Amino acid sequence: MLYFIVNEKSRSGRGAQIWKEVQRELVKRGIHYRHYVTEHEGHATRLAVEICAKTDDDICLAVVGGDGTANEVINGITHPEKVRFGLIPTGSGNDLARGLKLSGTPSENLARMLSCMQRGREACTVIDLGEVA
Repeated sequence: MLYFIVNEKSRSGRGAQIWKEVQRELVKRGIHYRHYVTEHEGHATRLAVEICAKTDDDICLAVVGGDGTANEVINGITHPEKVRFGLIPTGSGNDLARGLKLSGTPSENLARMLSCMQRGREACTVIDLGEVA
Protein backbone atom coordinates (compact mmCIF):
# COMPACT_ATOMS: atom_id res chain seq x y z
CA MET A 1 0.00 0.00 0.00
CA LEU A 2 1.11 3.53 -0.73
CA TYR A 3 0.69 5.93 2.19
CA PHE A 4 1.17 9.68 2.08
CA ILE A 5 1.74 12.00 5.00
CA VAL A 6 0.91 15.48 3.77
CA ASN A 7 1.75 18.86 5.25
CA GLU A 8 -0.66 21.14 3.40
CA LYS A 9 0.77 24.18 5.19
CA SER A 10 4.31 23.77 3.90
CA ARG A 11 5.65 26.64 1.82
CA SER A 12 2.96 28.97 3.16
CA GLY A 13 0.09 26.76 2.00
CA ARG A 14 1.54 25.80 -1.38
CA GLY A 15 1.79 22.23 -0.06
CA ALA A 16 -2.00 21.88 -0.42
CA GLN A 17 -1.82 22.83 -4.11
CA ILE A 18 1.01 20.41 -4.76
CA TRP A 19 -0.87 17.63 -2.97
CA LYS A 20 -3.91 18.23 -5.21
CA GLU A 21 -1.62 17.93 -8.22
CA VAL A 22 -0.22 14.64 -6.88
CA GLN A 23 -3.73 13.33 -6.17
CA ARG A 24 -4.83 14.08 -9.74
CA GLU A 25 -1.87 12.11 -11.04
CA LEU A 26 -2.59 9.18 -8.71
CA VAL A 27 -6.23 9.05 -9.84
CA LYS A 28 -5.19 9.32 -13.50
CA ARG A 29 -2.83 6.35 -13.06
CA GLY A 30 -5.37 4.31 -11.06
CA ILE A 31 -3.07 4.07 -8.03
CA HIS A 32 -4.64 3.04 -4.71
CA TYR A 33 -3.36 5.04 -1.78
CA ARG A 34 -4.20 6.44 1.64
CA HIS A 35 -3.27 9.87 2.84
CA TYR A 36 -3.05 11.58 6.18
CA VAL A 37 -2.85 15.34 6.66
CA THR A 38 -0.72 16.69 9.50
CA GLU A 39 -2.54 18.87 12.00
CA HIS A 40 0.25 20.13 14.29
CA GLU A 41 3.94 19.84 15.05
CA GLY A 42 4.84 16.25 15.92
CA HIS A 43 1.76 14.80 14.22
CA ALA A 44 3.75 13.42 11.27
CA THR A 45 5.86 11.32 13.64
CA ARG A 46 2.77 9.85 15.27
CA LEU A 47 1.22 9.13 11.87
CA ALA A 48 4.41 7.38 10.70
CA VAL A 49 4.43 5.21 13.84
CA GLU A 50 0.79 4.21 13.19
CA ILE A 51 1.48 3.40 9.53
CA CYS A 52 4.58 1.34 10.40
CA ALA A 53 2.51 -0.67 12.90
CA LYS A 54 0.29 -1.96 10.08
CA THR A 55 0.70 -5.60 9.10
CA ASP A 56 1.83 -4.77 5.56
CA ASP A 57 5.22 -6.32 4.74
CA ASP A 58 6.03 -3.67 2.17
CA ILE A 59 4.99 -0.17 3.15
CA CYS A 60 5.61 2.69 0.75
CA LEU A 61 5.53 5.83 2.86
CA ALA A 62 5.80 9.16 1.10
CA VAL A 63 6.02 12.67 2.49
CA VAL A 64 4.48 15.63 0.74
CA GLY A 65 6.08 18.40 2.74
CA GLY A 66 9.30 20.09 3.65
CA ASP A 67 12.38 19.16 5.63
CA GLY A 68 10.59 19.38 8.97
CA THR A 69 7.82 17.01 7.92
CA ALA A 70 10.33 14.60 6.38
CA ASN A 71 12.35 14.68 9.62
CA GLU A 72 9.28 13.90 11.70
CA VAL A 73 8.28 11.00 9.44
CA ILE A 74 11.78 9.52 9.40
CA ASN A 75 11.84 9.70 13.20
CA GLY A 76 8.54 7.80 13.26
CA ILE A 77 9.65 4.89 11.06
CA THR A 78 9.73 2.03 13.54
CA HIS A 79 10.31 -0.86 11.11
CA PRO A 80 12.72 0.40 8.42
CA GLU A 81 13.12 -3.11 7.02
CA LYS A 82 9.58 -3.01 5.66
CA VAL A 83 9.35 0.66 4.66
CA ARG A 84 10.27 2.39 1.43
CA PHE A 85 10.46 6.13 1.94
CA GLY A 86 9.59 8.69 -0.70
CA LEU A 87 9.61 12.46 -0.74
CA ILE A 88 7.74 15.00 -2.79
CA PRO A 89 9.33 18.20 -1.53
CA THR A 90 7.05 21.16 -0.95
CA GLY A 91 9.06 23.15 1.57
CA SER A 92 10.74 26.48 1.09
CA GLY A 93 14.32 25.22 1.54
CA ASN A 94 14.12 21.53 0.59
CA ASP A 95 17.67 20.83 1.78
CA LEU A 96 16.94 17.10 2.14
CA ALA A 97 15.57 16.87 -1.40
CA ARG A 98 18.62 18.68 -2.76
CA GLY A 99 20.92 16.38 -0.79
CA LEU A 100 19.13 13.35 -2.24
CA LYS A 101 19.25 14.90 -5.72
CA LEU A 102 15.46 14.96 -5.98
CA SER A 103 14.82 17.65 -8.48
CA GLY A 104 11.91 18.05 -10.82
CA THR A 105 8.23 18.62 -10.61
CA PRO A 106 5.95 16.87 -8.12
CA SER A 107 4.69 14.70 -11.00
CA GLU A 108 8.25 13.67 -11.89
CA ASN A 109 9.05 12.84 -8.27
CA LEU A 110 5.84 10.81 -8.01
CA ALA A 111 6.68 8.96 -11.23
CA ARG A 112 10.11 8.08 -9.81
CA MET A 113 8.50 6.72 -6.63
CA LEU A 114 5.90 4.70 -8.53
CA SER A 115 8.60 3.24 -10.77
CA CYS A 116 10.50 2.09 -7.70
CA MET A 117 7.32 0.52 -6.29
CA GLN A 118 6.58 -1.38 -9.48
CA ARG A 119 10.11 -2.72 -9.92
CA GLY A 120 10.42 -3.87 -6.33
CA ARG A 121 12.54 -3.04 -3.33
CA GLU A 122 15.85 -3.93 -4.98
CA ALA A 123 15.28 -1.24 -7.63
CA CYS A 124 15.07 1.54 -5.04
CA THR A 125 17.85 3.67 -3.70
CA VAL A 126 18.55 2.63 -0.13
CA ILE A 127 18.98 5.32 2.48
CA ASP A 128 20.39 3.97 5.73
CA LEU A 129 18.41 5.56 8.54
CA GLY A 130 21.10 4.57 11.01
CA GLU A 131 21.27 2.35 14.02
CA VAL A 132 21.66 3.02 17.70
CA ALA A 133 23.43 0.50 19.92
